[in-house]
Order: sequence, then structure tokens, then C-alpha cells
Amino acid sequence: MKEEDLSLIKRYPIVEYLERKGIKPMRRTPSYAMYRSPLRMETHPSFKVDTEKNLWIDYAEGRGGSIIDLCMRLDGCT
Repeated sequence: MKEEDLSLIKRYPIVEYLERKGIKPMRRTPSYAMYRSPLRMETHPSFKVDTEKNLWIDYAEGRGGSIIDLCMRLDGCT
């Protein structure tokens, strides 16, 4: 895959991707959205999407990344 293609994919909004999967934020501000992690069952939101940088982090796991990393995790790809 070309670098331009990867760059284009990484610009797709993570918040929009999650909404299309039926995952709604628990809290939203102009610069970020907080979710219960879509990677496991939890009661308190520990999954943050930085809407300005279009990056995510799961504080409970200490992992994060781009939309590509998130898609790979949600779809079980390695």
C-alpha cells in the first residue's frame, strides 16, 4: 500500500468510525471524546479519542494509536 493511501486512511475520523459501529461516547468536548473501551467490558470510560490529532488511547491497557491500529484490534488482525 502506498504511503499516500495510508495517510488518507489515517485522516478518517475515529469518532465517526466508532459511531458507525454503534459505539457512542460517554463524554465529549471539542478536543476529545471518552468511551467505555470497545476492546473489553468495563463500567468506567478509559478509552480516549483525541479528535484534533485523530488518535486514540486506552488508559487501562496503556495502548493506543491511529485508526488503522484500532481497526486491527477490533477486527482481531495482527
